Amino acid sequence: CSSSKQCPIEENKPEVSVESNILDWRKLEIRPLDEPLRRKLSQRTFSTLFEEEGSHQISEKVNDEKSWEQQNIVESFRKRREMAKIMHEAAEYAEERNGASTVSILLEALKEVAPQVLEKRHLRKEKIDELRASGWPENLVVDQDYNGFRVPPSSEQINRDMVLELIRHIEKKQGSFAEKIHIKFMLTIVLKFLDHVRTQPTVVHVSTALTKGQCVVIGDLHGQLPDLLRIFHGIGFPSYERPFIFNGDLIDRGPSSLEILLIVAAFAIAEPYSVYVNRGNHEDFGVCGVYTFAHELETKYPKSEENQCLHEVIEQIFAYLPIACVIDRNILIIHGGLSDKIRDLDHLANIQRGGYKSLMTPALKGLFPTTKKNSPKNSSSPKNIPQHSVHDVLKDCLWSDPLPDDSNESICIPNDTRGAGVKFPKNITTNWLNANELGVLLRSHQCVDHGYEIQHDGKCLTLFSASNYYGHEHNDGAVLVLDLLANKNGGYIATYNVTITASSKDDENIYVQEEESISAFEKSALSRIHKTLLDHRRELVDAFEKRDPQHTGMISLDDWDEVMRATVPHLKLPWRECAPQFARTQDDNSVRYKHLLNSLRRSLRSSFKAQQNAQNGQLFCSTLSDNFDTKDQEQSNSINERFSSISMSGDEHQAEEVFRMRRELNLLFNVLDVDASGTLTRQDLIYSVDVLNKMNAKVPNGQKKRKFTKQDVDKLLKHLDVDGNGSITFAEFAATLMQNESTRDVLASPPTSPRNSGISSFAST
Repeated sequence: CSSSKQCPIEENKPEVSVESNILDWRKLEIRPLDEPLRRKLSQRTFSTLFEEEGSHQISEKVNDEKSWEQQNIVESFRKRREMAKIMHEAAEYAEERNGASTVSILLEALKEVAPQVLEKRHLRKEKIDELRASGWPENLVVDQDYNGFRVPPSSEQINRDMVLELIRHIEKKQGSFAEKIHIKFMLTIVLKFLDHVRTQPTVVHVSTALTKGQCVVIGDLHGQLPDLLRIFHGIGFPSYERPFIFNGDLIDRGPSSLEILLIVAAFAIAEPYSVYVNRGNHEDFGVCGVYTFAHELETKYPKSEENQCLHEVIEQIFAYLPIACVIDRNILIIHGGLSDKIRDLDHLANIQRGGYKSLMTPALKGLFPTTKKNSPKNSSSPKNIPQHSVHDVLKDCLWSDPLPDDSNESICIPNDTRGAGVKFPKNITTNWLNANELGVLLRSHQCVDHGYEIQHDGKCLTLFSASNYYGHEHNDGAVLVLDLLANKNGGYIATYNVTITASSKDDENIYVQEEESISAFEKSALSRIHKTLLDHRRELVDAFEKRDPQHTGMISLDDWDEVMRATVPHLKLPWRECAPQFARTQDDNSVRYKHLLNSLRRSLRSSFKAQQNAQNGQLFCSTLSDNFDTKDQEQSNSINERFSSISMSGDEHQAEEVFRMRRELNLLFNVLDVDASGTLTRQDLIYSVDVLNKMNAKVPNGQKKRKFTKQDVDKLLKHLDVDGNGSITFAEFAATLMQNESTRDVLASPPTSPRNSGISSFAST
């Protein structure tokens, strides 16, 4: 440790004077981080409205007819909020499954050009190292009129005061891209943070003997800066005396992922060992490329030469983040959870994690070393246990979820809900902790109502720190505050909510506010589900019509349930119970399914008509991909003309194809963009030709084959390059291809079609 402070990392796991012998999370106190007198409208506090007013008032009201009516209203609100939550979770997990599938297909395709891709990335890394040796990024020039945050030129000045100034700048300027931090200072911080995480082991052991028994653990933040600021304001900032451990998923979904990453990195370089960061499933270049972080990064720092280096450095940071943290050899902190593939802590600690930038596919397996060369020969791992790939082990660490306490399972089962990782039962938690002489498990990864959930007989704590994750006062956030000397139970869980609505003492006003909150919550849930159902509208039409040969527009509730489960199996919803949310139900248990189909058709028409306005190219491309950039107005106008020709044709079938193909279009663009620059160049297309020729070589005899040449590349480049600047943005790519009927037919091929053949056929068109 370069700091003069004593390092709280247990280099050789020595005996510690403070023992966090927590063996049951159920003994922890629960404290509100917010002011105790505030009243929050939510499922939890609203349902106990009468208890808050005092037990004597309850006894006076219990026989009052109005009181029973109010209790019925409260129960109705509770059921509605619970159903909306179920829909949000179903939509989120469906998005994760689709995202995982898209990333897997992309990386599997990239396997064909793995040597070229890795060579380009290696050259970029070497270039960064060479630039740093010459004084970069410190030698970058900053405009004289720049008045934003600056990193001090002297290493001695990179301290706590600098971090607090950074936080003040971000808090004051949040949401203002015009006030973004100069790329010089961004690179300075992230490069120093990369140097820091590279030195950390895969499993970090922390002792509270040097921190007065104190430590704070934070779960998922998902780019929600107000939650992090609320934690700082309520608890204080990280320090040597009270370090903060962030348990992954700093990024994605929320709008301020980059700011959160920057603040955490700044603390880590200013005061090493005041901050520890575990890797989450979203700290993965494949996952965050599908969600919001890649778009946020490109929007705030478009891909110039320096900005491209910033993207690469952040990818490396994610790959080098530790996988787990152990406090006082008692508390295991890991993002997802446990698995029967993880033999023990030594097994996990010996993984050389830096090569695994994405865990979404084993496509690149074997290109990186899997374990450290100096792994101990005498491992404590049990014998006769199957050897699993490092890829599978790491994926289980970051993607797994605990099974409920009442589950009958005694072994890990595939996590079909998410499409990655496993679901681990109570006995796996108990046995694994006992075998490794640990007390309890702390994991994150799941949104829970109170911000925390205790399972597996008190051995497993889920901690989630992003409040109102689904919006509309849905859930609290929570953090764990360990205080081993002052608190007999070892510490407490602090809960909070950053978007509190002040409520009235008047019951009727409270009901009105709760009705508005739940209605907004339901509306956002239905919107997410509708977007998923739009992908399957045609299949739903066919399935419903088969069950309704007389075209009455009505089917039985049983038929409704079977159709929805079979047609959209990845949407894990109780379709019988939520039928009234999507269609009109009758007293005889029949369902007017036409109501759903008409609603989906209206949504499609609305999207289709929106393309005909002055911003149609921008609007449509922004729904297709995060790579769309609207800054070049001349290019945007050219793209608008192309989309207008589609819109003015009045072909709703074509409009629906465009919507359904949005993922494939994005996938194809990313496959062709082998150096991840955000645009296609002639060199990218040449690499792509090599891929397609290799794919064609694998096509069975008797099927059509074609060898592509550089002349084909030049023809394609000329056709796709709308503004003639020599590079192709996603907007140009999508607008041009969607005018080609053959291209649309290829992209619309059934899901069972081989993807490689589809990509190859696409090039032929």
